[in-house]
Amino acid sequence: HDNAESYVDSKIEDNINTPGAGSVRQKVSQGDIDFGNYSWDQIEKLYIDFVLKKNNWNVTWAAKYAGVNRSTFASRMRKVGIKRSNLG
Repeated sequence: HDNAESYVDSKIEDNINTPGAGSVRQKVSQGDIDFGNYSWDQIEKLYIDFVLKKNNWNVTWAAKYAGVNRSTFASRMRKVGIKRSNLG
């Protein structure tokens, strides 16, 4: 199961990192990312990872960027399996 999930995670990463459309928000709104084959948790995990990377792995900054309070963001991190020990 982990190999399949890692594969799906890498495919989502490939879609988001494909050049041309700009930001993730633009790619989603333009239909450049096909989320049809991914679970909500996989999409949420990718988004959280993206936000953490964009904010230099600072959870407080990432939460502000995502528009949620820090405790909610940290809870979502735990839910999708991103632990502080995984950061960086």
